[in-house]
This record gives sequence, structure tokens and C-alpha cells, in this order.
Amino acid sequence: MFVRILLVLSLFILSSCSVPTTTTYSNNVYHSVLMLKKENIPDNFFPQDLKIVSVGDSLTEGVGDVTNQGGYTSFLEQQLRSQKGFNDVNIINYGVQGLTTTDLLHRLENDIPEQAMDQADIVIITIGGNDMLQVVQQNFLNLSFDIFEQEQARYESRLKGIIDEIRSMNSEAQIFLVGLYNPFFAIGVLFEEIDMVIKTWNNASKDLLSGYSETTYVEIEDIFEDQSERLLYTDEFHPNTRGYELISERIVETIIKQKTEERSVGSHSNDH
Repeated sequence: MFVRILLVLSLFILSSCSVPTTTTYSNNVYHSVLMLKKENIPDNFFPQDLKIVSVGDSLTEGVGDVTNQGGYTSFLEQQLRSQKGFNDVNIINYGVQGLTTTDLLHRLENDIPEQAMDQADIVIITIGGNDMLQVVQQNFLNLSFDIFEQEQARYESRLKGIIDEIRSMNSEAQIFLVGLYNPFFAIGVLFEEIDMVIKTWNNASKDLLSGYSETTYVEIEDIFEDQSERLLYTDEFHPNTRGYELISERIVETIIKQKTEERSVGSHSNDH
């Protein structure tokens, strides 16, 4: 009888001790997880899927890339996937050779699917080179800096229309505008004059973008100033495959820098 009573008491004690211990442990873990601050979790803890839409001229289409893989976009996909913070990367390329800002605005309004643009996390633009060439063609006999300066104001207006149109289709996507570069480094005095024009137009683009949130300028002009490596295609105008690879690297650097700055701003705002 005594043994039976001891057995019953032992079972009672074990059951009364084990259940609360397990429950308490589970509750502690649960509450600990709930109390984790979101800002303390690394951005790469949950890898991000990226949907990118690329729009613009021959630089987006990839003219000069002998692999025919889409110029900078093929490199961009590979390079972003190698980053810890990104998982799947899907890039839709809507580049068309020869587009001016007027053409691109028309294409955004009529040809590029609104659904694709609406779902984009990032929109990348290359435009402006053909606007500049158009000035040269239309004013070949009396070309001057003043003519480029006059056209620059119209170019800015059309570029603003492009940014506004993209924003009307997607109010949250990060927009990256790739700047112009000077391919005429081997033509002496002409190079210096064109270089001044390109710098002026690029500065105007930077000033325009500063008026928009989530909109960033990508500097590539300096890449093509380095003459130690051949970066132009045989037409001496478009980038070659290596040139596109370097453009892609610069875009990735700019994307990462932008996200780092956003994290820093978000962290400081949470501290307050």
C-alpha cells in the first residue's frame, strides 16, 4: 500500500513539475522572439527578390555586347544574385536602339505594359545620348555650345516627363538614371568640347533628380575616361562587353549604397 501511494505521489509531482517547466520555457522563447526589434535583424536575414525593369536606348538594349545577352542587364542579374541581400533577380529589358527622350516618353505611355512597371522594385533608365546626337545632326554646319545649352532645357523637360510618367505607374520603385559618357576621347579638341557638353547635361540630370525621392543618378562618365582598357565596341561609340560589365558594376554599387543610406536613415529615425 505504501509503495502504491509513493508511486501515485511521484507521478503527481512529476506531472506538476514538468508541464509548467515546458510551458514556461516555451513562453519565454515566444516572448523573446516577439521582443526582437526589427532594426536589429540584418537586411540579408530574409533575402529579397528583385523585379527590375530596364528602359531606354541602345545601352539598355545592349548594342555592342558581342555575347548578345543584353548588355549591362545580363551582368546586373549575375552580380545582384551574388549579393547576400538578394535572392531571385528578374530583369525585363525594354531597351530599343535609337530612342530619344521623346521616343521613350511615347513608349512609356503606349508600349510598355503598365503591369510590368507597377510590379517593379527598381526601374533603370539609359537615355540622352541620341538627343545629343540629334543636336549634332541638325546643326552640323553651325554647331556651338549655345545650341547644346538651348537643347538642354528641352531635354530636361522631357526627362522630367519620363520620371513623372514612371512615377504615375509606380510610386514606390527605386529609379536609377544612368548618366552619359563621352566616347570621343581620341578626337582631341572635339573631345574637350563634347566633354564639357556632356558634363553640363549630366549635372542638369543630377539637379533634376534631386527633386524626387527614391530617384538616383548613376555616374559612368569616369569609367570611359580610363584609356588603359579598351571599353568601346568596334563602332567606337557603344560600350563593348567589358564596358557593359563595368556599367553593371557601377549600377550595383549605386544600388547597394542607396540601400545602405536608407538603412542608416531608418536606424537613426528609430533611435528617436
